[in-house]
Amino acid sequence: VVDPSGRIMKLGVAKQFQRRGIGAALLDAALAELRAPPRPALSAVLLVDVQNRGAIALYASRGFESDGGNTRGDEAGEQDSRRAVDVKVTMRDYYGAGRHAGRMLLDLSPR
Repeated sequence: VVDPSGRIMKLGVAKQFQRRGIGAALLDAALAELRAPPRPALSAVLLVDVQNRGAIALYASRGFESDGGNTRGDEAGEQDSRRAVDVKVTMRDYYGAGRHAGRMLLDLSPR
C-alpha cells in the first residue's frame, strides 16, 4: 500500500528573519514539490507547536486544518488575534516540557 500523503518534517526561519515572507515562500515551495508529478501527494501533513500562533496562521492561510477538530491547543486559554485555527494537541511535550505538538492536514487531491 502506497501512502499518498506528503510530510513536511521541518520548516523554520531564524527569529531575526521572521515576518518577511520567508516561511511562506518555503511552505509554498514544499507544497509545490508535493503536488508535482510523477506521483503527486493527495494530502500534506505537518506538526506544529500549538503555541506558535504565527506558524499556525501561516499554515491555515494555505488551507491546512487541525487534525481532530478545533480544540484549543494552549493550556492557558488566552485569546490571540493572530489565531487562525485552534490546533488540537496530538503529542504532549513533543518540543520539550510543556511544548505540545498538533497535527495539521491539507487536502491536495485534484478537484
